[in-house]
Amino acid sequence: MKTEIFLVRHGETNWNKARKFQGMTDIPLNELGRRQAMYAHEALKDIKIDVAFASPLSRAQETARIILEGHGIELITEDELHEQNAGDWEGLTAAEIEEKFPGQHELWTNKPTELFIQNGESFQGVQERAVRAFWKLIRENEGKTILAVAHMVCLSMILLRIAGISIDEIWDRPLSNASYSLVSADPETMEAEILDWNHDEHIPEEQRRKPRVKEWGRE
Repeated sequence: MKTEIFLVRHGETNWNKARKFQGMTDIPLNELGRRQAMYAHEALKDIKIDVAFASPLSRAQETARIILEGHGIELITEDELHEQNAGDWEGLTAAEIEEKFPGQHELWTNKPTELFIQNGESFQGVQERAVRAFWKLIRENEGKTILAVAHMVCLSMILLRIAGISIDEIWDRPLSNASYSLVSADPETMEAEILDWNHDEHIPEEQRRKPRVKEWGRE
């Protein structure tokens, strides 16, 4: 039986605004991030969400709670939806990373499959974890409409696998804060179809934040 899942990226944080790598560091939503989450709430308020999950990090948890206002369902924490562990990069900007780890930010931008982050998690590792979590949610909630709130790299890895696109193309399709992507999946055939990717039209244009990742460190 087909199952639909809304994959939502969390709203903006101050580290997003400052272009600092967050990873597993628990940074809360800022004021704009909460407004973005409210726009996502408005966009999804008429959808009958049967079950909802979020990363354990507070920026995802708060985004999910705002979206779920009025839905009357409990939010469940799914540990495997956490963001990529950015190891020694966490709290640093692109320029600081390039200074401390020469050449690595260039790999992150253009060839992430060849990147090793000190004390961090590879993109391939994130993809295996995220896709495993995705299919777990689909299998355990067959026929339902699911909300899953997580992070840019985590959610991108799921979408790229479904679309058959290389990890190295991740930054050609960045996810906006509080955007949603809609996927229909069949747990019996293990087939999935992306119905909407990075839908952010519910957010006023001046408040949309789609990362221009390939420009980081060059501005």
